[in-house]
Amino acid sequence: ESRGLGDVYKRQTKYQAQLEEHMKSYSDPANVDKASKVQNKISEVKEIMMENIDAVLERGENLKNLHERTTELESNSIQFSEKATEVKKKNGVEKSQNVDLAYHCCFGCDSNNIVCDLWY
Repeated sequence: ESRGLGDVYKRQTKYQAQLEEHMKSYSDPANVDKASKVQNKISEVKEIMMENIDAVLERGENLKNLHERTTELESNSIQFSEKATEVKKKNGVEKSQNVDLAYHCCFGCDSNNIVCDLWY
């Protein structure tokens, strides 16, 4: 048993010496300043990274909103184009009918006739 206690005592003395050395090292103001500077730099970098992550997430949301608005605008432009074509065709038919009517009233014949007498 004395042998076991001796080993424990030796280890305790060894660790106690190492512990005292570390305590002196970290108690030294020069070392403490270095350690605190490193810790402060780590904290600053961590804060900057968190801000960057937030900015990336916000940018993703903005891109998603922009994509949704672009899709909506595309859909609206297609509908507008289809409606414009429909109105153009409708107005073209009405103009064609009006031209035929005016031609018939003025010249006394259909616009499809190649030769017709002027109506006076």
